[in-house]
Amino acid sequence: MEPSATAVPEVRSGADIRLPFDAYLTPADQQRTVSLAEQRLARTCMRRFGLDWPDQSQPPVPTAPINARRYGVIDAAEVARIGYHPPADPAPDPNAVKPADPTPEMTMVYGGKGGVSELRGVPIPDGGCLGEARRKLGIGDYSAGSADLNRIPTDSFALAQRDPRYTAVTAAWSACMRTAGYPYADIWRANNDPRWSGGTPSALELATAEADVACKLSTRLPTVLLTVETEIQTAAIRHNAEALDRARDRQKATLAQATAVLAQPAAAG
Repeated sequence: MEPSATAVPEVRSGADIRLPFDAYLTPADQQRTVSLAEQRLARTCMRRFGLDWPDQSQPPVPTAPINARRYGVIDAAEVARIGYHPPADPAPDPNAVKPADPTPEMTMVYGGKGGVSELRGVPIPDGGCLGEARRKLGIGDYSAGSADLNRIPTDSFALAQRDPRYTAVTAAWSACMRTAGYPYADIWRANNDPRWSGGTPSALELATAEADVACKLSTRLPTVLLTVETEIQTAAIRHNAEALDRARDRQKATLAQATAVLAQPAAAG
């Protein structure tokens, strides 16, 4: 499926930043499903060796849009509270029990490292129990060139910032900030100012971030950047359409297999 370039929405929050390559990313809730299935299969494998691999706690699923701060701060209400500081991650489960540390023997069987091919007469799978679990789920079954595919969003981000449309709007943003009393050459120098490294945002940080957002919106910098990056990603996806569709089909197959694994009753022990 080849995407067609379309007009982008006006960007007024991180949720408005939707890029063509997002369709090829695995959502956080699906990643969690695959991770849980991987863990269950690996623990089942470990029991063949008489080992009880501890359950690994899963972090909460992020709730922020995946591109929320791809173009720096944009949300006026958010920066009024926290400035350039990152939003807090979802709180972990307060009832979660920290798993016990595995023994060296358990680690060897789990990861298949240590130069030992069997334990007590039972062959250790290639890559250990983790490798076996991943093969059953189809994780890592990628063709040559997948690293190039994964670079599409990072390459588009870098290329977009060298586009004349972006450099022009950056100059307009910088002039706006200078008028407001905050002389920064580009959005990243404001975003990464070392003065914002404290534990809580200072009054200066809050004021700077609020001016940053106001200047971004008045110059339409995020919208311009999204427009340019969308064009770059659309061309890259068109060029790699077949390989990307194969990768997405594998992701769907892995998710279906993971869902089936978790639908089965957990093995006792």
